[in-house]
Amino acid sequence: MDVKAISNHYGEHISFKTPAPVEIQDLDAKKLQFLTNSPPYRQTLEKELKAVYGKPVWPDNYKSRSITMHCTLTKEAENCQMLARTWEANVKETLHRFLDTLLVIKHPKILPEAFHLVLDEIKRLHISNPDAVAVSLVKNTHVIYVTGLKEAVKKLSKQVDDIIDLIYTSHRFTQGEVLNICIGAKINPYVRIH
Repeated sequence: MDVKAISNHYGEHISFKTPAPVEIQDLDAKKLQFLTNSPPYRQTLEKELKAVYGKPVWPDNYKSRSITMHCTLTKEAENCQMLARTWEANVKETLHRFLDTLLVIKHPKILPEAFHLVLDEIKRLHISNPDAVAVSLVKNTHVIYVTGLKEAVKKLSKQVDDIIDLIYTSHRFTQGEVLNICIGAKINPYVRIH
């Protein structure tokens, strides 16, 4: 930590102590993953954080739900003592306000036999602003996430839903009546009709 002597408006020397780094936890891992992989939006957030003397240390792990913020405030800043007292709250507010502009939509587990067909169709989609939205896949559970700016996510997610419906309809996958018969059994909610 940086401790320096400064003078208040009475000419008294008081020490300035740079706030310690803070770890902000319980964040959405998919939103952090999106920001880590989207240079334009990551840079926009970094610029907003810089305005409140915050510098993020981006997580290395895609499953991380936390981010560490370092304080860049120095004694040269006007009202540095007051800014130091409110620094953590300002950084958290700025981060949360930015994260609130993002949306994550999870598409339910897709039948393994249909997963590759859905992916092939998703790859053919034209995305007008690819920096604003991302599709992430969890292959072992056959789940698709659409993450990014709210409007872009809603639009792409609707397209993903349409693709899933098209694949299930054209290959005769449907949500089956088997669920009513197998009460208590753990089965996939989609059944292939032969």
